[in-house]
Amino acid sequence: MLNEAENSNGVETGGMLFGRVGKQNQISVLKTVIPPTEFSSKEKFYFEIEPDYARKVVKNEPLLYLGNWHKHLGYGGPSRGDTGEVEEFFENNPHLNIIMTTILDYRSIDNHELIIEVYEREINAFQPFMTYRIKPSDISIVESISFNGKKIKEIGISKKKIERIKRELSIVFEDLFTISDIQEFSGSSLGEKILSFPYYFKLNSISLNLLILLSIPPEYPEGQIFIDISSLDMSRNFTFDKHPASVIDDDDLINPFLSLLKTTLEDEVPEMLKEPLWKIMQ
Repeated sequence: MLNEAENSNGVETGGMLFGRVGKQNQISVLKTVIPPTEFSSKEKFYFEIEPDYARKVVKNEPLLYLGNWHKHLGYGGPSRGDTGEVEEFFENNPHLNIIMTTILDYRSIDNHELIIEVYEREINAFQPFMTYRIKPSDISIVESISFNGKKIKEIGISKKKIERIKRELSIVFEDLFTISDIQEFSGSSLGEKILSFPYYFKLNSISLNLLILLSIPPEYPEGQIFIDISSLDMSRNFTFDKHPASVIDDDDLINPFLSLLKTTLEDEVPEMLKEPLWKIMQ
């Protein structure tokens, strides 16, 4: 979208968005189709996709049609014309209950805003649909392309959720470490995120300084979180627990999950570390 906006200097442009609508109306945009020049009209305050072309694209695309996006030249949005098209959409598509408008309000490559409104059908002649303005904090970019041509992938758990887990970790473990002690890095597979934090075990008169690793899979929240004990240089580690990633999908479950982790570390791991190494590695 940014590339198209940059290449269409001084005029509006746009395209069609396709993807999925999940639980609680969570919308995932997985594909954008930008029409060829001959199938669109681009002017300073106007953009339109040729209707026959649009119908053909929707018919042949297996993903759900979510709505259109288009560029504005720094004057916000959506316009009255944009919202007027929503009512027409619901009239022409009785099988669909959600549509959205996406405005890329574009002044320059370094000065732009993404404005998204979602419209949900209402069974009410006086109020044909409900409108929701999506806050920037509720938008998660899961795949983007930078302008130097390097492709950047950020699939899996969102940065917002990672920051929430870091805060909760520092609260649950109290004075053992701070947020700045929690390290975040990418795992071995694309989209995997790993959080590490220091932990000190005392076995009889011996103190062990180790790291605890939380590996969050790219298929979050369907996959599994692996919890490892590692040496400080991460050259040796073993998995001592696994949990469904869904335990941190709900914000209300993050704190209980981390509290359980703390209890496990305090009660079970010291006993486990007394076992012979070969038994631990099993």
